Amino acid sequence: MNTVVVDGIEYFEYPPPSSIVKAMENGWATKLVEEGNIRLRPLSYYRAIELPEIGDVNEGNGQWHMEGNPMEIGSVNEVYVWCGALSDTDRKTLLGLDGKYDTVGHISDVSLFTKRIAQTARDAGWQLAPHIGQVRYDRGREVTKEQLQALPWQSNVFQKSSQFAHQREYRLAFTEISLVGRKEEYVDLSLGDCSEFISIERT
Repeated sequence: MNTVVVDGIEYFEYPPPSSIVKAMENGWATKLVEEGNIRLRPLSYYRAIELPEIGDVNEGNGQWHMEGNPMEIGSVNEVYVWCGALSDTDRKTLLGLDGKYDTVGHISDVSLFTKRIAQTARDAGWQLAPHIGQVRYDRGREVTKEQLQALPWQSNVFQKSSQFAHQREYRLAFTEISLVGRKEEYVDLSLGDCSEFISIERT
């Protein structure tokens, strides 16, 4: 699997999908469209959360098998993520991820959205390297030595167990790359009006 870097974004597959979606509460969806308010969470948050569809004790901890032996791969630096889904994902599945979700947001330009996040983070003093792509539901897959050595940087961030495959997740990940190793419980950003490329689906 080869990644492609375009305009400072590492794509795990290029080009990105024409659009992605995200289930959320209506109030947050409105703020996302009108003000660009988003919250990036570290992978450690999802390892600790107990909601069965959102929490994952192995989040970000990649695992492959080589000749039957497990090989674990993690991230030294903090990784913050914003999780959406491929646009043709079943809406009932998305809304069922959390009992509070009642709205689906539609992002029609994934690259522009990612660039806005990265630039706003830089303006706020963060050093975040963006890499985006579809999650692979192949935790524990058997690989050769050559395949293991050829895995791209942060491939573990895009790997989950097959039990989550129905979510069809598309992930925006941002690795904190400063020398100080800055860590926070979350990163709140305001991107400004995003109505040009984000809308709320009407049902």
